[in-house]
Amino acid sequence: MVFLFSLLALPLLARLGLAGQAADFNLSKAEFEKHNCDDSCQSIIASQIQRDVGVVGIDFDYDFYATPSNLSDSEPGDVLKFKVMNATARQYKTGTTVYLFMYTTIDLDGKKVPSSGFIAFPYEAGLMSDPNSKSSCRVFPLVAFAHGTSGVWPGCAPSNGLVLGHLDTWQPLIARGYAVVATDYAGLGNNYTTHKYLSMQAQATDTYYSVVAARKLFGNVLSREWVSAGHSQGGGAVWKLAESDYVRNDTNYLGTVAMAPATFIAESLEASRNNPGSAGYLPLATIAISRVFPDYKAMVLTPEFTNRAALATEGQYCVYPMLSLAQGLPYDQLVSKQGAQRDAQYLQKWQDQQAPAQGARSPAPILVIQGLNDTTVAPVVTKNAFQMSCKAGNLIHMSLYPGMEHEPVLPAAEPEWLTWIDWRFQGGQYSHGGCVEVTRMPFDPKDMKTNQGQ
Repeated sequence: MVFLFSLLALPLLARLGLAGQAADFNLSKAEFEKHNCDDSCQSIIASQIQRDVGVVGIDFDYDFYATPSNLSDSEPGDVLKFKVMNATARQYKTGTTVYLFMYTTIDLDGKKVPSSGFIAFPYEAGLMSDPNSKSSCRVFPLVAFAHGTSGVWPGCAPSNGLVLGHLDTWQPLIARGYAVVATDYAGLGNNYTTHKYLSMQAQATDTYYSVVAARKLFGNVLSREWVSAGHSQGGGAVWKLAESDYVRNDTNYLGTVAMAPATFIAESLEASRNNPGSAGYLPLATIAISRVFPDYKAMVLTPEFTNRAALATEGQYCVYPMLSLAQGLPYDQLVSKQGAQRDAQYLQKWQDQQAPAQGARSPAPILVIQGLNDTTVAPVVTKNAFQMSCKAGNLIHMSLYPGMEHEPVLPAAEPEWLTWIDWRFQGGQYSHGGCVEVTRMPFDPKDMKTNQGQ
C-alpha cells in the first residue's frame, strides 16, 4: 500500500509546496480525484492544512534538521546541534527564550539516531526558585514535556511550528516559572530514521535523553529534580518512561503527569468502533505498525479508504489533514471487518510490546488526567490502564473531567496538574499509598466553555 511507505517522494513533492515547505503539500485536483477525494473532501483537507500551520509551520529549516556528521561518534544524550530561536518568527509568551537542539537518542532497534526538540526558559523562575539557595545563579525547575500527535513524517516536527506545538500544553509551564525541554521524537524533523508513532518505548527513550542533553547544555541553571508531563501520544510516552529503567533509580525524578494518555491502542480502536472520526487515526496506526513489523501489510482499511489514505504519503500530511481523510465516508467504507480481524494479531503484539501500565512499577507518583467526553482516547481505556497500574502497586491518582474533550481537558485541568507539579517540587508527599480516582465537577457545567470536537 502506497501510504505505508517511504519518504522517497519528498523531494518531488517539494515542487508543489511553498519554498522551504516539508509537509502538507498542495496536490493537484486530478491527484485528489484519483484518490476518491471530491470537492468537499478537498475543501476539508485544505482547511485542516491551515490548522496544521501553527503546529508544524511552513518554512522548514532543512539545514538545522539535516543529519549531522558527528552522529556516529556520539553517545545517547550528546548534543549534536544547537541554535537560538528567532523569537519574532514564533508565537510564544513574551519574556520566553527558546533554543532548538538536536541530540542523540536510541531507536527501537537499539541503534543511535538523532532527535530534535526545543528548550524553553521563562523570564525568571519566580516563586518556583529556591528561596534558600545561596548561589548567585538562578536555578529553574525542569519539566520534560512530551507532545501529542503531530504526524509521522519528518516535516511534522513541533519545534518547527509557529507555536512549537499546541499553546495549551507547554506554555502554561513557562508562565509558572518552569524550564521546559520538549523532544520532537526521532523521525520528526530529522529523517535519519522513521518516526515510530505510538511505540511508547521509543518516545519514552527520546524524552529521557532530551533531559540528558538539556543538562549538558544548561546543567548549571536546571534543577536536579525533574518531572515529566505529556498529552495524548506524549501522555503514553511519559507513563512508559515512569515505568522504565531510565528512572528506576533516579531519586531526582519526581513523577509524571499523563494527560489524555494513549495507552492500550488495540482497546482504543475497539472502543471507538463505528466512530468515523476515530477512524481517521487508522492510517496513522497502520503506518506505525508497518514501521515496527516490516512484514505487516495492512488490511483493516477498505479499498475505498486505502485509496484515499494514499494522499497522506503523497501530501506528507501531518496530524489534522491526516485525520480528516476519513470525513465524508460512512464507517462501512472505512473499515474492513475481515481485514480488522486479520490485522488484530499485529495490533495486539504491538500493544503488548509498547503500551504502559502492563505491570511495571514507577519509583514516583503518576497523575492521570482524562476528559470524560474524549472521543480520541476513550475514557474506558484510560480507566483500564489506571486499574492495571494500580494492581502493579503503583502510586497513581486519576482525575476525570466531565464534559471535556481530548484537547480542551488540558486548559480545564490546568489548576490541578500545574499545582501538582508545584507540590512535587516543593517536597509534597502523599500521606498514603495506593490508588485514588476522583471526578472533578465544574463550577457551572451548563454554561462553561467546552470547545467540543477539538
